[in-house]
Amino acid sequence: MEVHPPHHPTHKKIWSEYIIEFLMLFPAVTLGFFAENIRENISEHNKKKELLEIVGHDFQRDLDQLKFHENFAKEKLELCNLMIRYLDGDYSDANRKQFYHALVII
Repeated sequence: MEVHPPHHPTHKKIWSEYIIEFLMLFPAVTLGFFAENIRENISEHNKKKELLEIVGHDFQRDLDQLKFHENFAKEKLELCNLMIRYLDGDYSDANRKQFYHALVII
């Protein structure tokens, strides 16, 4: 007793059956291609958004670092000017704490 039908049909297909199969398979494959293309475009768009956000955060962090270094350079310049005044003998606004701080920073 055979449960499964035979794998090789005994009747021959005619051309109209091949055409009908083609007319069913071609749109299915084409629609699958278009669906995959749309899904890929959506995922690329989302990835582009994420990358732009990451780049924006990186730029903000770089800007914060530049501001920090600018302020640090200004502080060092002020301390250098203070040291020059001390070394030139101008002790009018002499502050021992500022003097030692300037020595350590410079």
